[in-house]
Amino acid sequence: MQSHLDLNLPSPDDIKTLIKQRGLTRAEFADLLHASKRTVDKWLQPVTSDDYRQMPFAVWELALLKLDNHPVYKLAIK
Repeated sequence: MQSHLDLNLPSPDDIKTLIKQRGLTRAEFADLLHASKRTVDKWLQPVTSDDYRQMPFAVWELALLKLDNHPVYKLAIK
């Protein structure tokens, strides 16, 4: 079984691709993760930008789980 540690921190392009694949707006993506749109905007800045902030690994994994895109785990529905 693959470990969650096989995941890497996302690049801005990884995040943009996930948002686009799921047909979400940045605001919807922010709401899904209980983050502000401003925070999402910082995750999406070019890595060389002064405004860039790395998305935390736990938030990336949560996004993958909530959007059913995690390579190993699936969320259970009660």
